[in-house]
Amino acid sequence: MLFSYFWEKLIYEDSPSYFLIFLCFTLTFGQELLGNWKWIENSEERSFRVTLFNDQDKSKSLIKGIHCGEYYNGGRVDCASTVSIILKPEKLPNRWSGSIKSNFSGETSEIRVTYIPHKGQLSWEIKKALGQFYFPYDAILIKENSL
Repeated sequence: MLFSYFWEKLIYEDSPSYFLIFLCFTLTFGQELLGNWKWIENSEERSFRVTLFNDQDKSKSLIKGIHCGEYYNGGRVDCASTVSIILKPEKLPNRWSGSIKSNFSGETSEIRVTYIPHKGQLSWEIKKALGQFYFPYDAILIKENSL
């Protein structure tokens, strides 16, 4: 009840412009998610990268991507050349859930990605793993510099 009163007062009485500023601010986080990301713990032995982009065919809220994971100095490679990641926004801000399909095994696992705005990082979690794959269960990803 109190929450509803706050929003009604903000939208209808105080100023509709505050609501529009809030709405624009929250929608831009989806844009921050787009681009090339790499595992903060990349090394010669193992690495992981994802590229995230808007779905051009459907809703703008759907984010798709491709991934590439390499383990054992490149001895095990799990890289997709087509869409392997599909993310949908959750109710909480800056959080998406979806799936990733391993190119190594062909199995699809459930994932959650959380954008951490004050650090400019992504928190990556495998929520339900299926099959054999070569990408991390939990990882912090940082945005790669674009050339």
